[in-house]
Amino acid sequence: MSAEPPRGERDLHAAVLAIADEVIDPCSLAQGVPAGLAEMGLVHSVALEDAGAGTTRVRVRLRLTAPGCLYGVAFERELRARLLARADVAAVEVEWDGTFDWTPEDMAASLRARLEERRGALRAAGSAA
Repeated sequence: MSAEPPRGERDLHAAVLAIADEVIDPCSLAQGVPAGLAEMGLVHSVALEDAGAGTTRVRVRLRLTAPGCLYGVAFERELRARLLARADVAAVEVEWDGTFDWTPEDMAASLRARLEERRGALRAAGSAA
């Protein structure tokens, strides 16, 4: 079993995921259920490395829902800008996972529930028409 990372590192890791959730997936907007990158399950991993002077180098590995997704560049640009706005982040590296193994089960359970609620409301509205 590996040792638990120091509290500051755990806090920054959580902050990286929270910032990733500020980057909204346009497809989720189109579905009427806005969701960020982490909530969508698009953040594959986060690695933190001491960059000296109280700063950290952040490496985020992202994935896309499908090979044809055109939003990857926008996701990377937005995430990088938001992370670099933090005083404790010295550098950001965004990597892409090319396995395209994302499935809807990778979404947060709360997002899957919101999607199902939205779909139910749409079905009900369609049958009432």
